[in-house]
Amino acid sequence: MKKLIPLIALVGIWVAGCSQANAPVNVVNGFYESMKLHKVDKAVSFIHKDSPIQPFMGLFRLGVQSAKVEKYEFKKVKIDGDKAIVSGYAIIDGKRIDKDVILKKENGKWKIYNEERK
Repeated sequence: MKKLIPLIALVGIWVAGCSQANAPVNVVNGFYESMKLHKVDKAVSFIHKDSPIQPFMGLFRLGVQSAKVEKYEFKKVKIDGDKAIVSGYAIIDGKRIDKDVILKKENGKWKIYNEERK
């Protein structure tokens, strides 16, 4: 029994860490970090399969390759069921853009559905 308690604690920590990795704010920050590093496939992996961005994925891929993401900060999160809005800004090609990033769940994981400029 004594050996089982540390194992249960370790599993609990692992599960908590995994669920935080997919927290809406972490998804958005991961997306922008991928864009900053020009990791096209990684950036695409953050996009929801039903996103209105999907029909324009070719242009999106070109944008990820060429855009210069200088800085980004997304902190404010509002979750309402299977929808979340993460607010913040990104400085892309020298211009600050304030945004609300809309996320929806896909197979239990948060994915970026759309963005709205403020």
